[in-house]
Amino acid sequence: TERFKTIEAQLKAKYPTMVHEFFDYDSSGNRFVIYQYSDTYAGNIGIYDVTQDQYAVMLQMNEELNEFKLAKTKPLIVKSRDGANIPCYVNLPVDYDPNAKTPMVVIPHGGPWSRDDWGLDPFSTYFADRGFITLRVNFRGSTGFGKEHTMAGVSSLDKVMIDDIVDAVKTVQLQYNIAPENSFIFGHSYGGYATYMALAKYKELFKSGVAVSAPTDIRRWMKEQKKSGNTFNYKFWQMALGDKNSRYMEEISPLTYADQIGTELLIFHGAKDRTIPVDHAEDMEKALKKAGKKVYLEIMKSEGHNLDNSNVLGYLLEQSRSFFMGEYQAEQ
Repeated sequence: TERFKTIEAQLKAKYPTMVHEFFDYDSSGNRFVIYQYSDTYAGNIGIYDVTQDQYAVMLQMNEELNEFKLAKTKPLIVKSRDGANIPCYVNLPVDYDPNAKTPMVVIPHGGPWSRDDWGLDPFSTYFADRGFITLRVNFRGSTGFGKEHTMAGVSSLDKVMIDDIVDAVKTVQLQYNIAPENSFIFGHSYGGYATYMALAKYKELFKSGVAVSAPTDIRRWMKEQKKSGNTFNYKFWQMALGDKNSRYMEEISPLTYADQIGTELLIFHGAKDRTIPVDHAEDMEKALKKAGKKVYLEIMKSEGHNLDNSNVLGYLLEQSRSFFMGEYQAEQ
């Protein structure tokens, strides 16, 4: 409504660097519950009183981050090889020096029917704080950019989506003069799938990768979905995958390409993962080792698919950073 637009403009004038999302309001229509955040601020929940033009914070998220200077998020539009506009986000380290060699990590989002947003992203913030340029890509199939953008990813998990990620990587490598030996890829769930497929099909672009909680055998995973009785999920993926014959399922499975991955790989997977069972990671490790590849697997005994334990997530990120920088020591 026009009144909401007016109030939003008032808040923007008062807090020009912040985004404001309206959650609720009282019966008078003069006090609003607001979520306020930015790309360098985790955010707060507060009450804005229109009559007093005052904003009172009730709850702060990740308050401990407020003492740090965090990397800003830069929107970037990349042209894909077939001319599509691919919305991306780049974070540069706070002390970025264009004359120094800077490593980059691309972080494909999960889903894949999801999206990356402008804001304080935990993975990007972690790596940017440690000297990496980070790239997040809303490849076709991502939501929030129109029906055509989303539907272009249907039946193309291994093609359009991966190609869009790769086209964005190439663009940023050129823009910031980043060599492949300083380029890495890190992904969770579908992002881990994208990590496997990118390393198999475009290994010349990356030094190494980290795949977390990722599917590796799509045919078996579909059977698992059907067996679990999750009819909606199974039918959805039937539509999303398109051709469902066994050969096609093999063609889109990272396990099929284990012998083509030419870069080092670190795999994490939760032992209690019910979305993508841990044997997907175990089978991938076996196939990679059989092909003579350098691979490490860490199974997180207490974790499911979503990595809910912050201590475990912190450990995973630090191990990933160490792996990228050649400092990783596998657990004995």
